[in-house]
Amino acid sequence: GTAIISLKLIRPWNKPPRLLVTSRAQIHSISLWRCETDKITLCSDCLGLRDPYCVWDKSTHKCMAAINGRKILQGNELIQSISSGTHPECMGELLNKTEQENMSRSHKSEMDSNNGTEDGEDTSSDRSDVGKVCSDPWQFVGSDCVLIVESELLTWPEARDACKHVNGYLAEPTDFQILINFISENYNFEMESGKYLLGASDIEIEDEWRYAASGQLVPNHIWGFGEPNNYQEQDCMCLWNSQKYGAIVADTWCNRQYKYVCQKGAVVPP
Repeated sequence: GTAIISLKLIRPWNKPPRLLVTSRAQIHSISLWRCETDKITLCSDCLGLRDPYCVWDKSTHKCMAAINGRKILQGNELIQSISSGTHPECMGELLNKTEQENMSRSHKSEMDSNNGTEDGEDTSSDRSDVGKVCSDPWQFVGSDCVLIVESELLTWPEARDACKHVNGYLAEPTDFQILINFISENYNFEMESGKYLLGASDIEIEDEWRYAASGQLVPNHIWGFGEPNNYQEQDCMCLWNSQKYGAIVADTWCNRQYKYVCQKGAVVPP
């Protein structure tokens, strides 16, 4: 496993306590009660709930909450990395597989952007976005049209409505890294003032992040290091230029005003 750097018990008002575990591998937070439900009987189930906030109890062979009061339960192993190989029942290859898939997608996207393969073979006929365009002031980013709005700062609900008003929706990027690179290269991506609102939130159900337009669940792998952390009730998605980790996908406050990104599909001109 990976060494723990810090532990912090968070007690939001009128909500269950949460344990924030910081390690070099990952930072996540889940509700503690989810570690000890009757439905969680396997190590893989525990990991599916964004471990490391659960421990694997060797005596009962069940997952349990990683704290007892404010103390770490002694004698139990705090699982910190699903790729550690110490627990074959913990789907130890899942993280590596995800990383390999992400690298493969990134490599394919890079090749597609050059309209060919590494050997120079033209693959443009295989691309579904060939010939599609975006009307001004929308810009073609990845496979979609996006509208980067910096001229007005809006709350998340206001930005969602503003995107609808221009026949789009608050952005649900197909490839977050392409959007991050585009904004970083072409816009003033500063620290706090540089946040750009995107189209997901967990307003309806805490810890269940969904895109507002499509209703789809947000994949866990898109989040930046330590995100989403629900710091002081952050329930809406944004791009944030973190001082420590660079530009990442993070959660932010829904009622504060930020820049925002609208999105709509590219079209083939008549």
